Amino acid sequence: KQWHQFTIARSLQQCLEKLTDAEWDLMVVDEAHHLVWSEEAPSREYQVIEQLAEQIPGILLLTATPEQLGMESHFARLRLLDPNRFHDFAQFVEEQKHFRSIADTVSLLLTDKTISNDELNLLNDLMGEQNIEPLLQTANSDRKGKLEARQELISMLMDRHGTSRVLFRNTRNGVKGFPKRELHQIRLPLPTQYQTAIKVSGIMGARKSADERARDMLYPEQIYQEFEGDSGT
Repeated sequence: KQWHQFTIARSLQQCLEKLTDAEWDLMVVDEAHHLVWSEEAPSREYQVIEQLAEQIPGILLLTATPEQLGMESHFARLRLLDPNRFHDFAQFVEEQKHFRSIADTVSLLLTDKTISNDELNLLNDLMGEQNIEPLLQTANSDRKGKLEARQELISMLMDRHGTSRVLFRNTRNGVKGFPKRELHQIRLPLPTQYQTAIKVSGIMGARKSADERARDMLYPEQIYQEFEGDSGT
């Protein structure tokens, strides 16, 4: 079995090398929330996508549930898209705490209201060492270029504090033209390997609760992968 796993691992590594050497223009990853990552132990699937992302100029990650597995999982995908911007998870968590004040500032800039001194000071703090005084003066006046100055300030805030240009959120209500969903059930036979894994799991997991056993039955592929290790993926 060890030799079998070694052969599969070597074959997968050779496939990855060929994929990496190919000159792809775009990589699309559907259901990207399944890419499991942590600073201590990123999954093998995540590492493969990360290695490819370093070589491919265009990366498109698709998911309908970007924060289903928590903030760390969300950060992991942003990290694939822009590793320079999203390089430290602790810093990312800290930034999230200040998003409300940033969102309020952007909302103010989208209006025609006068920017108060406190709000001007906040904008200066948010921009750090960037000299935005000329922009602030124009944005807070009735001079020509006021709207353009406010829009530039918004763009600077997005690039410095937001998810930049790497995250786009769409909903079925916002994007029209989707056909009505219809359920078409197709029963598939359970693979023999899964059946064997379930039987072994049942013997080994005799002390599991009814809820735990029910969850196991819903995801037989996970039971199989637990027994087979990397060769089961």
